[in-house]
Amino acid sequence: MSAQSATAFLAGLFSLDGRIAVVTGGSSGIGAAMAAALARAGTRVVLVARDAGRLEVAAASMRGGGEVAWVSADLAERPMIARAADEAEAAFGPPDILVNCAGINLRPPLESLTAADWDVTMAVNLTVCPGFVPTRLNAHVARDPERSAAMAARTMAGRNGSPEDFAGVAVFLASRASDYVTGQTLYVDGGFSVT
Repeated sequence: MSAQSATAFLAGLFSLDGRIAVVTGGSSGIGAAMAAALARAGTRVVLVARDAGRLEVAAASMRGGGEVAWVSADLAERPMIARAADEAEAAFGPPDILVNCAGINLRPPLESLTAADWDVTMAVNLTVCPGFVPTRLNAHVARDPERSAAMAARTMAGRNGSPEDFAGVAVFLASRASDYVTGQTLYVDGGFSVT
């Protein structure tokens, strides 16, 4: 097989040309890295997150890779979810791809944890499964060299993750290369979950 035919095969297998993706939590961290990868693979991307300022910055940084729009919404509130879905569809049409990467990191002392804290955490974070990836949400841990090193030591890869570690996974799961993959949890955690 020639290099040219191998390139054509891979381009066809992983191409996302003409597809539309909605990425929640797409304004920073892992969500932004996955959204950027999808845009570079040919997808028109709608970013959804709470902070309009961060969304505009993230969208502007991705526009060189493809068409990007954004919707500001708090996904912990059901009425906002419906509004965000309508606005996301209005940007480019009905989405083909949904990446749920929104997350929050409420960390009150256990004795101060309220039912409302629990409910909002579950509403936004349910089944979010990366290893430790230093992002804005966990900056307090990432800035602590001892804690950060301890997290890295728990992985089989010997390092903490980076948002870019999720780019290939996002493109794979959105492409026809994963057509027969269903009902799976894909741990992108450097082996954190098995140590």
